[in-house]
Amino acid sequence: MYYLAQGYEDAGTSSSLLTQHIPRIISELLNTTERTDGSDFKLRTSAYETLNEVVRSSNVVETSLIILELLKSILHKLGQTLELQIVSSDDREKQGDLQASLCAVIQVIIQKLGSTEETNPSILQAADQ
Repeated sequence: MYYLAQGYEDAGTSSSLLTQHIPRIISELLNTTERTDGSDFKLRTSAYETLNEVVRSSNVVETSLIILELLKSILHKLGQTLELQIVSSDDREKQGDLQASLCAVIQVIIQKLGSTEETNPSILQAADQ
């Protein structure tokens, strides 16, 4: 999925064949990040990296509402990481890795939504919520 999305990254403003599938792709990638075996083989990290690539390669005008919903979801998840119970250094490391992945997604979303004047104000609206 990562490489498929990457193939559409330079499509610019033209509609992507992935556009109609992006809601389902994002949903499944988010489900993957929640799996209990997510730490095995870096599954969770790979899912977040793929999510970044899907956002990067999406047509911002066609998918801005979907990306905004994703931003809200990721911000919520980031807030939840601040409430995790940390009892060991391993827990602290997992928390740090998760926060880094979530911040990377937020960065990609901000870059994507900030790339056009049409979607730029939506970043501020999402930040205020």
